[in-house]
Amino acid sequence: MPDGYTATTSYDLIDDGTPPAFDVAYDASTGATVSGKLPAGVGTGDIADAMGLDVVSGTPTLGLVGDAALGQSTLNSLTNWLLELDAATVSISDTENVVDATLTPVVDPEMVAAGLAADLGSATTINVSDNPVVPAAGDARVNAATGKREVFQGGFWLPLTRFAVAPATCRDQSDAALSRNKVNFVSGKARLDGQSTRAVNDMAAVILRCLSEGTLTV
Repeated sequence: MPDGYTATTSYDLIDDGTPPAFDVAYDASTGATVSGKLPAGVGTGDIADAMGLDVVSGTPTLGLVGDAALGQSTLNSLTNWLLELDAATVSISDTENVVDATLTPVVDPEMVAAGLAADLGSATTINVSDNPVVPAAGDARVNAATGKREVFQGGFWLPLTRFAVAPATCRDQSDAALSRNKVNFVSGKARLDGQSTRAVNDMAAVILRCLSEGTLTV
C-alpha cells in the first residue's frame, strides 16, 4: 500500500450465521404465513407441501445453513389435525418446537390435545385453547385446509352442501360423508375421540340440507 493511502474493506453478509428459526401462523379462514429464518433449501412452497396447503405466504429469510428437515415432521403431523383448529402458531427451531393451537368450536380439548401429543411426539410442546371469538350465526368462510365453503350454524362450522334433495341422494350423501370421516368412540367410554366432530359436522350439513326441502324426516 503506497504511503498516503488507507485501505477500506467492506463486507455484505448474506447470512448472519444464526441457526434457522421460524414461525408458521395458520388460520382456517385466511391460510398460513411463515416468518423468521428458514433452513437452507427450504421455501414457502415446501412449508405449504408439508402442511397440505395450496400456498403459504410470507417473506421469510432464506438461510444458507441448517437441516432442510427441520420442523417438517411437526408440520406433517399437524396436517392431520387442521380440521379441529381455527388457528395455530408453530414455532420451529433447532432447540424446540412449540405448537399453540386454537380449537374450532365444540371439539373436545382434552381429546385433541392427547391426539396432537401422540402424533407430534414428546419433543414438541403443545398448548391448546378454545377460541375466545364465537362467530355469528350465518358467518361464512372457506376453510384453508379443505378449500370448502363453511357456514356457522348452531355453534358448528358446517360445510356448505349443494345437491338436489331426494331420498336416494340424501342416502348417498350421508354414506359419502361417513366414508370421508368416521365417528369413533374412545375405547371403553361414551365419549367421542378428538376427530369425530368433523364427521358429525359433515353429517349435520347433509341432514340440514335434506330437511330443508320436501318432507324428508330423520
